[in-house]
Amino acid sequence: MSFSSLLSCQILEMALALLLVPARFKGQMKNQQVTEGGKVLLSCELSKPGCQVQWKKGTQSLKHGGRYQIMQRDTMCELQISDLVPEDSGEYSCDCGSEKTTANVVVRVPVVWRKGTQVIHSGEKYHIKQVGSVFELKIPDVKPEDAGVYSCDCGFSKTSSTITVNGRNDIFC
Repeated sequence: MSFSSLLSCQILEMALALLLVPARFKGQMKNQQVTEGGKVLLSCELSKPGCQVQWKKGTQSLKHGGRYQIMQRDTMCELQISDLVPEDSGEYSCDCGSEKTTANVVVRVPVVWRKGTQVIHSGEKYHIKQVGSVFELKIPDVKPEDAGVYSCDCGFSKTSSTITVNGRNDIFC
């Protein structure tokens, strides 16, 4: 066998060996918190190009189209989801053979509290907090001037309540 034939065989064997090495993900995807109505971009990088990947939300496979844009260029894989809704929150994964990388996406709903038409914020007068999916407004030291209509706008939902404050009648003798 000539030197050039031997060299060609060795190069071919190295190329075949590279093809047989399974792809690996270079690092993990990043968890993200995003706002309702916006978009999110999940990306990951493989150790070699030309590998088939499958994007999933939980156990459900995702397909390119509509709000889902799936792109793959060389070793980079991307999933972009647009017009986000709270139901888009969850664990997303990119699978390549037995390898997988995951990220959690949390879609936050902008919440606006108002007294009448005035926007109110958390501070000394009002305490606003979220407990799970419940948004709370607390008025620790209620006074007669706190009476009025309070509303909570949360995306496409709105709720309101009228607060009446009854003052104490102090009787002096």
